[in-house]
Amino acid sequence: MTDSTGQALADDTGMAGAPVSVRDIYKAYGSVRAVNGVSLDIAPGEFVALLGPSGSGKTTLLMAIAGFETPDSGEILIDGRDIVPQPPHKRGIGMVFQRYALFPHMTVAQNIAFPLRMRKVPKADQQERVERALALVRLSGYGDRRVNQLSGGQQQRVAMARAIVFDPPVLLMDEPLGALDKRLREEMQIELKHIQRQLRTTVIYVTHDQAEALTMADRIAVISDGLVQQFAPPAEVYERPTNAFVAGFVGETNFIDGTLERAEPGSWRLRLAGGPAVALAGEEPSWRVGAPARMAIRPESMRLDGEASSGPLLGRVEETIYGGGTLACIVRITDHVALTVREAAAEGRLRRTGDEIAVSWPAERSRVFVT
Repeated sequence: MTDSTGQALADDTGMAGAPVSVRDIYKAYGSVRAVNGVSLDIAPGEFVALLGPSGSGKTTLLMAIAGFETPDSGEILIDGRDIVPQPPHKRGIGMVFQRYALFPHMTVAQNIAFPLRMRKVPKADQQERVERALALVRLSGYGDRRVNQLSGGQQQRVAMARAIVFDPPVLLMDEPLGALDKRLREEMQIELKHIQRQLRTTVIYVTHDQAEALTMADRIAVISDGLVQQFAPPAEVYERPTNAFVAGFVGETNFIDGTLERAEPGSWRLRLAGGPAVALAGEEPSWRVGAPARMAIRPESMRLDGEASSGPLLGRVEETIYGGGTLACIVRITDHVALTVREAAAEGRLRRTGDEIAVSWPAERSRVFVT
């Protein structure tokens, strides 16, 4: 029925993701707008992460799609059908929660079969579907166990199996790995993505963990203050953030504040307050001479004692931090500017506190936002 990877089993289920369209959704609690006019179009079988800090509106948006919150206005369409008027149990959506929400008095198989019983699926079909779901999450043979006999990772697999057992076209996940330790969380990230690819179902996944979103998602919707700040593939979000919030929230970023000035026709510089100027790549329509601006540079894009088109800037080493595979060097440039430079430990060398050092980076690796 299935090979060791579960591929044939997934093909047998016939699952296929449905498109999801969120159109101009608003949701307020008193004077606070938790979701402030969000629109998203999600393709069939796409894995989309809703990423943002606590209070950003991402969970409220997910709960609106699930039916546990009613938006004040807007439409939510699954396969072209507006589901806002429908109660949660009529939407045909699978849901995985952070705390699993398993029934402790039931066996693993009984937990997984619960959605099928609610849908009055014949008992013979229930058993077959439960066995298929168990095989897909690699828990074959665990059906008779109690959930309290399982590890955290195994319980999360049971929750996943219960969510997919009735072949939902859309699967919602609300920080499902948040209760796991770091090593197990990283393993489960790969496992969940593997299962989703086999099932081809559409996944909307809430997380505040940037690394998790970058690892798992086909596209990331970065949300802050109830608004989508950027909706793009992980590499684009990381390498070409649309604003300073995205640059600062997704990954580690150095910021340098200054004012824009022309170096010569066709080239620009950012003049640090009371300090030197650094070269900028390209030209944006919003750039104007004298405008205050903020430059963002990733620590891994910077070099120490290197030559690059941006400078270099001179500073003194404040601290060096060994991180196993990397060395992070904090360099003080001015009273108001300290930069973190991250090098591979095998390539870098330990710097001494107080050493004078040059910091440089390719101008095209920086992003500039007019403030």
